[in-house]
Amino acid sequence: MPANRSRLVHVVLALYPRRVRDRYGAEIAELLTHSPTPGRDLADVAWCALVDRGASLTMSHARPHLLRLTGLLAAPLAFGVALAALASVAVAVLGLLEGFGYRVGYRLADVVIAASVVPVAVGTVWMARRTGRREHIAAPIFVVPTALALGIVAVASLQYIGEALGETWWATLMSSLCWYAATFALATGGAALIQRARTGAAWMVMALGGVAILELTCTVYVLLVHRSYGLPSSSAFGAYPVVITGIDPGLVGAPAGQLAEALKGLPALLTVCTVFTLTLVITRAKRQHATPKSASAAPRTS
Repeated sequence: MPANRSRLVHVVLALYPRRVRDRYGAEIAELLTHSPTPGRDLADVAWCALVDRGASLTMSHARPHLLRLTGLLAAPLAFGVALAALASVAVAVLGLLEGFGYRVGYRLADVVIAASVVPVAVGTVWMARRTGRREHIAAPIFVVPTALALGIVAVASLQYIGEALGETWWATLMSSLCWYAATFALATGGAALIQRARTGAAWMVMALGGVAILELTCTVYVLLVHRSYGLPSSSAFGAYPVVITGIDPGLVGAPAGQLAEALKGLPALLTVCTVFTLTLVITRAKRQHATPKSASAAPRTS
C-alpha cells in the first residue's frame, strides 16, 4: 500500500470515536487499503466518521469541556478580584500604620501595593500546575491564551469594573490582542523546546519572553493613550517594570504616578494571566512529553 494512502487511512480512522475505532478500525482499514476507488471511499468514510462523531457528542460529553472553557473565560475576572482584594488589604494595613504614628511614604506605599501581585501570581502557578495535571484541555497553547484574552476584553467592557483596567477601552483591546499574539507564539516555542527534552531552556525562554511580552503590551497601551494623560511618548518604554514594582528609578520620561494612573490595573492582571498561561502550557507539554516514555517503559503483558 502506498505510504500516502496509509497516512490518509490513519487520519480518517482518527475521525471516528474511540469505541468505533476499537471495534471496527481494523476492518475499515482493510477495506480502504484494498479499495479500487480509494479517493471516493476515503471521502465517504470520512463523512460517515464525522457524522458518527457528531452523534456521539452528547451534552454529557460536552459538559466538561464547556465547564473548563467557562472557567478560563472567567479567570481574568477572578484574578482581578483577587488583586483588588489584596491591594485593599495593603492599603488598610498602611492606613493602620499611619494611625499608630508610623510615617509611610508614598514610595513605600506604592511598593507595598504593587507587591500584592506576588501572592496572586504564586496562587496562579499552583492553579495552573493542578489544572495541567488533572484537567484535559484540548490544544492548550491556543485555547488558554485565547480564552484569557477574551476574558480580559470582557472585563474591560464591564461598566465601572472595566475602568480598573484603563479608561480607554480600545487601547485595552489592542493591548490584549498584542498580548494574545505574543503569548501564543511564546507558548508554541516553549512547548517545542520541551518536546525536544530541553525543559531548562524552555523555562528560561518562557520567563524572559513573558517579561518581554508584558513590557511590549504596556508599551502599546501607553503609546495609544499617552496624549490623553499628558505623557511623553518616550515614557511608554520601560513603563511595565516601573508600574509593576512601584519603584521609579527615573529611567522613564514620566513620574511613576502618572504611568500608574494611565495603566491602572492592566499590568498586574496581564502579569497574572501570563504566569498562569505559561505555567499551564509547560505543565501540559511536560506531561505529554513524558507519556510516550512511560508507555514504552511499561512491561508487556501477554
